Amino acid sequence: MLGLVAVPLNYLVLRRLLAIVETFRGATPLSPRTRPRLQAIAWALLGCRFSASSLARREGGLDAGASLHLQAGFSISGWLAVLLTFLLARVFAEGTHMREDLEGTV
Repeated sequence: MLGLVAVPLNYLVLRRLLAIVETFRGATPLSPRTRPRLQAIAWALLGCRFSASSLARREGGLDAGASLHLQAGFSISGWLAVLLTFLLARVFAEGTHMREDLEGTV
């Protein structure tokens, strides 16, 4: 069941990563299209995290008071990856804005 949910999300992530790599091969790594791509990756990662934990909770038969980190495979690194991807999207947005300002003043 989790595989059926993960396939389209992984496809989305890999397509966006490929587009970002293609942008980096060019002369403009701070492309305005990088931020939406990173945000799409972050949302897909978030969807994977929620679907995996909800499926583990349902399949594991956890009750509402059960400790999620012990029985549902809670991983701080997965949630940190989601947070850092959103943060990276914001950094690229600011970098793009600063580059546009610099090009406007020169």
